[in-house]
Amino acid sequence: MNKEKISCGKAAFEKCEKNEDCYYETCNEDKTCNDYKKHNFDKAFSNFLIKYIIIFAIIILIIIILVIIIIKRCNKKI
Repeated sequence: MNKEKISCGKAAFEKCEKNEDCYYETCNEDKTCNDYKKHNFDKAFSNFLIKYIIIFAIIILIIIILVIIIIKRCNKKI
């Protein structure tokens, strides 16, 4: 059985209490629905970008620490 999901919600500029009340799931601070979905995309993209920048920085830091340890061990053998 194939069930399709139906999206219901208030149109832009209608009064709302929470994001789920609105069709685009964007209830503003002034308690009205907004039809601008990009805000959620920008926030998700920013979180994604920050997360991967932090992971990249940690990997670089680990590589630097390993290189320093290897150089110290090589200098002790000489």
